[in-house]
Amino acid sequence: MSIRGSIFCLCLFFLGCPACRRACLEAVHSRLRILSAGKDLNRELWTSDEFLDWLELGVFADLIDGEKIMHSPVSLKHANLVNFLDNVLRLYLESRSLGRLYRESVAVRLSSRNTFLPDLAYFRSEQVNQLGETFI
Repeated sequence: MSIRGSIFCLCLFFLGCPACRRACLEAVHSRLRILSAGKDLNRELWTSDEFLDWLELGVFADLIDGEKIMHSPVSLKHANLVNFLDNVLRLYLESRSLGRLYRESVAVRLSSRNTFLPDLAYFRSEQVNQLGETFI
């Protein structure tokens, strides 16, 4: 699994915390600067709205600073870990009515050029009412 993938697997779980969102974006931005050092800087940048219009069921990608990043297939170890975390966290959250936990099918728009499909995304009860059909 890539560093970017491992950051989002656990980091975006804490969407309720602005400091965690900033830390996630900073980590991804620093990783992307390393990856894109030598790439063509005249690439086409997308907006979150364009990305969400393009995104369809079964396509796994993120929009980071306007650049569409396709996900690579996950390993069985990664899938098993996400399944385990999903089960444990969902039971805890539901037993205490603390909010909702979603899998990678929900797109999270953090800005006009940053939209992610995190492996797990937690939303506090107060945030659940803000959720759109497929994104927040």
